Amino acid sequence: MLVNNPPRTPPILKKRERNCAALPGVDPNDERVPLLLERVRETGLVSSYAAELEEISSATAEDQLEWVVQFTHNVIRLDTSTSGFIVEVLKLPWKLTESDMLQKAYQNFVVALVTAHNIHCKAVFSHLFGLLLPDTSMGAEMNEADQLLLVNPQLVPKSTMQVTQCSIEAIVMIHAKVPLSERTLLREASNARPYYKRHPHLLLIYCKCLLILSSRIPSLRKTFLEMIVERLVDIDANCPREPADGSDDENEEEEVFKMDVDEELSQSQNSLIDVQRKARLDWILNNPLMHSLDVLMDAMVLYIHCTVHDVPFSLDRNINIEELRILGCLPGSVKLAPNLEADQDSHDSSTDTSHKQQLTLGCACGGEKHNLMSLKRLYHDLVGVFTRIVLPTHSSGHVQFFMFYVLSIKPSLTRIFLDTLRTDSFMGNGVALDVKKNALAYIGSLMVRGKFVPISTTLSCLEVIVSWCHEYINSQEKQGTNNYMNLALHEKFYCACQTIFYVFSFRCLEFTKSEKMLDHVRRLNLERLVFSKLNPLAVCRYQIVKNFAAITRHFQLAYCYAIIESNRRNTLPVCMHASDGSDVRASAYGSSLDMAFPFDPYQLLHSAPYFEAHYQHFPGLPEYISMDAEERILEKEETEDEDDFLDHSYPSDSYPKISSFMECQDSPTAERKTLKRIFP
Repeated sequence: MLVNNPPRTPPILKKRERNCAALPGVDPNDERVPLLLERVRETGLVSSYAAELEEISSATAEDQLEWVVQFTHNVIRLDTSTSGFIVEVLKLPWKLTESDMLQKAYQNFVVALVTAHNIHCKAVFSHLFGLLLPDTSMGAEMNEADQLLLVNPQLVPKSTMQVTQCSIEAIVMIHAKVPLSERTLLREASNARPYYKRHPHLLLIYCKCLLILSSRIPSLRKTFLEMIVERLVDIDANCPREPADGSDDENEEEEVFKMDVDEELSQSQNSLIDVQRKARLDWILNNPLMHSLDVLMDAMVLYIHCTVHDVPFSLDRNINIEELRILGCLPGSVKLAPNLEADQDSHDSSTDTSHKQQLTLGCACGGEKHNLMSLKRLYHDLVGVFTRIVLPTHSSGHVQFFMFYVLSIKPSLTRIFLDTLRTDSFMGNGVALDVKKNALAYIGSLMVRGKFVPISTTLSCLEVIVSWCHEYINSQEKQGTNNYMNLALHEKFYCACQTIFYVFSFRCLEFTKSEKMLDHVRRLNLERLVFSKLNPLAVCRYQIVKNFAAITRHFQLAYCYAIIESNRRNTLPVCMHASDGSDVRASAYGSSLDMAFPFDPYQLLHSAPYFEAHYQHFPGLPEYISMDAEERILEKEETEDEDDFLDHSYPSDSYPKISSFMECQDSPTAERKTLKRIFP
């Protein structure tokens, strides 16, 4: 009996040959690559393939396409014995910007290579992340193109766009097809991060590429964000608190713009580098880190805004801005809450309404155009990054404002964030003291600086902190030990008290606007903190204590001046040096807490408008809280300059110069005015 045999299946290699032949410019009978790989596997010497590498380097895009397809066709032969050859092939100057087909073929090659032999993961990822770093220079040999990118790092040349897109697509494809390559991917992404002093354009492009990858690979977004924020913290920690060559002199401000163009420069150079650009370039060269941090914070905020509004983040900033403009909700926009108190206050002429601030309800769309699932996931990732990297950092100047922005566009998250800081950090077990202090500083600073934080949230959070302070005093009284007035031992308690004094003084108008609110404040029993044997007024910042004392005396909540005077007499004078070492001052108020409030005024220029609409400046204490005779006596003995918030003696229209982390100011300084004219 005859049996019908099934048709014979053609070999896999023949299938590959037919598919390979279907591609343009590919000869399936070409034996150059198989013979080359045989020599490489037999000898392993560079001399055995040097001629072919030279030929590929000098070939046209069409010829390189043929080589890439042939390598893909023979990928099964590129095993461990060809590791050195693979590294050299990846380093070749592939003309990816000249041919879309070459880009696709190159992506297919690296994906097939890693899929067939995961031993090449490290080399492939190292090369792909290296492609995300454009060639730039900040040295003396800087050419016109580098100068242009230095002045405006947001510009993305077409060649850079093509190469980075090709590399990003390849990375995403490899991660999807080879899940076990994830650890290698993250390690090489971290290793490829440029040094924080590199060219701002290079830092910006790599940062944006990681942000794009975080959108394309959501499971790795938190890790990518950590890499970015770590680099931002490095830059921020090394940034000067004030720009170099800054001066309040009007004459020096004008000199920046009376620069003459060298007559010997060619006409083309004059058109490229005009007077204003030269002024920008000079300022950037004197303040490179501040400029880098500024453009990176701009990118970070734009990414957050795009993600929340479900707009794909792009390397080209103009594309994202145009899409958001069409959507009707640009970064930094604001939606104001109805001012329900306006009519009531207008009938009460005795109430000072000049300091009232309207509550903000998020960005211009008011949350109507938010993708809530994207917002929820992004907030969860950003809180994790903030807690791990930013919160333990002492006296960070600007990086933490990315968290301020997230909360400002979705104010309902503020209470959740404050509860997280309070329960997990301040009151959490096994948390370092520095982290507890920083958590308190973030709680206090956010409650006073965010226009989106309602007074109800502030009062409820303040009640919890005050309750903890009362419990701490009770525990010390029960112990009966003689350990009072010990800054090292009770530092956590003193930080909590300083936060309470700071928040109450800053938002005193809202805490005292009605008899009902005053009753809430009286129930806090702030007087017990003041008269406690732990004596927080002796170690808290004296500028904060002065404002707190004036307000509590006016509303008869506590009388602090007897304690202040006693502390002044019992404390030896200490010497204080200015940050530049040039100014030496005497103070009679002893040691104070080393506690920075992180949301003090934002000093960067380009990214500052994102926060201004949601940011609360302190206009000074109201006029009806005047100094009595005892305050004037203390004021005469305090000779150092104070800032607008921490010194109530300044009128609402006069502000001192910014000189420390505690100081804030509504009107821009001459330096800031100069920068706005240099960077219109």
